[in-house]
Amino acid sequence: MTHTEGSAAIENPIWPDISNMITDHDVGEMKLQGLDLRDYDQVSAMAHKIYYYLGYKIMPLGAPWSDSQIETYNNWLKAGCPRDEEHQAELRASREESIESSGNRVRKDINGLDDNEKKLLKKAFKGLMDRDPKNASEHDPDKLCYFSLAGKHWYPVPTFCQHHIYNYLSWHRFQMLDFENALRSVPGCEEVTLPYWNIETGEFPELISEDPFKSYTFPIGVYPDFYSPPIDVGKKGTTTERNDELRRSATINRCIKNAMTAPKWAEYNGITNYRYDTTEHIIRAHDNGHVGIGRTMANQDIAAFDPVFWFFHANWDRLWWKWQASRNATELDGFKNTLEASDNRRWLTDPQMSISDPFEQGNSTSVDLTSLGVAYGDPLPVPAALEAMEAMEPPITKGPSWRDKNEGRSEANVFSISRENLSRVSLRVKGINRIKIPGSFWVVLSLGGEEVGRDAFFQSTFSGDCENCVSQSKIDFDFVFDSAQLVDEHGESKEIKVDIINALTDRIVDFADVDNPTINIRMLH
Repeated sequence: MTHTEGSAAIENPIWPDISNMITDHDVGEMKLQGLDLRDYDQVSAMAHKIYYYLGYKIMPLGAPWSDSQIETYNNWLKAGCPRDEEHQAELRASREESIESSGNRVRKDINGLDDNEKKLLKKAFKGLMDRDPKNASEHDPDKLCYFSLAGKHWYPVPTFCQHHIYNYLSWHRFQMLDFENALRSVPGCEEVTLPYWNIETGEFPELISEDPFKSYTFPIGVYPDFYSPPIDVGKKGTTTERNDELRRSATINRCIKNAMTAPKWAEYNGITNYRYDTTEHIIRAHDNGHVGIGRTMANQDIAAFDPVFWFFHANWDRLWWKWQASRNATELDGFKNTLEASDNRRWLTDPQMSISDPFEQGNSTSVDLTSLGVAYGDPLPVPAALEAMEAMEPPITKGPSWRDKNEGRSEANVFSISRENLSRVSLRVKGINRIKIPGSFWVVLSLGGEEVGRDAFFQSTFSGDCENCVSQSKIDFDFVFDSAQLVDEHGESKEIKVDIINALTDRIVDFADVDNPTINIRMLH
């Protein structure tokens, strides 16, 4: 199978598929630079560097590749640059053998666990939950009980978790290992591993509807006496809550797909110069996942008490490791190569600022997952029906991606635009003061009374007490859609409406209460 511009990306390409996308003109241009694009050995040796120029559409000059072509090349790169089908099979077998012989604990897709693995996982979770403090030990709970382990993620104090910041993924990698080690402290569960939930399936795993994963009852109240949270969940005796189904999985999948092809860390992670950007990155997928699961997971204060949290976050750790492997960034020096010169590195290298409390680990040690004794098995295939459904979704998206974030701008002072080119609309909700919203929230766009897109932001009900949150108090949300959606079948303009909705209470937030954010609309070309 070969690839032509405009066709879908090839999931498992080999060298002829890549070579087929390279034109004779490209070959001639690069020979002048000393690189023969028809030579497999030369191209595979420089594959990561070539991807950087392809991904940012710097090359080929004057005729950059389409997104599907770039994705095809990325799939080839992730697979180890297979020369042919025989080499492809060898590389796949080598990866599987490496995982099996590494001696590392292998975390599996939760939907692929056998009966014995399910039984062991249930025993381990129940063992931690049975250690819950009741009355006398409320102020000095067992450090290896479920309540204490989940409590490391909560806010208010004691708080350690990190969100919308450089080391978000590092902190949570340590947290997954900490929790998995605790599961192994349950007698008879010394070999248990923490499975992951591949959220791209769009459906909750069947296993989490069974005890002890179905819910958790708080033996102690999370909140201090002086604070009245927006909802009662988290108070002593209350039980975690979850939606019947995952909300907005297609949005999550688009962000994951974009992030997994990002050449650089900033585009993958979504943080630039300590600021949360508006592109489709992995933290945005994470936020939409948290808020789309239900009120407990949508509440940063208590999210980790819902047992699904652990399978959910093991998956983000898996995706980060998968991205690292595709960028030759599984060791510290290689990871540093994914950082831009402008990226702040103190979170990674500063002896004082790079510590992930309470795990007392430097963030630099989180980069090499194998050194932590962990490996991930491959996920089960995503149902074909889901892929078909997503392909039919309306063209609205939370844009833009890292590839086209400058769409609609020009660096030239003289240019022309045809009416046909003005087919896309960018709508930005600018300057929402999130500190004034107690908890996570949705931003919902409606055209003509019909909801056409929503985005989520995950945060604590105490965000005003968090230094990092306050430093990023004003945030923006972008929607990109076809201009044809602005008019009805009679050619009449549709009403454009943006609602900010508290994800915990479902109450609409008045714009005046969040510093009157503006709505900016522009045509894209």
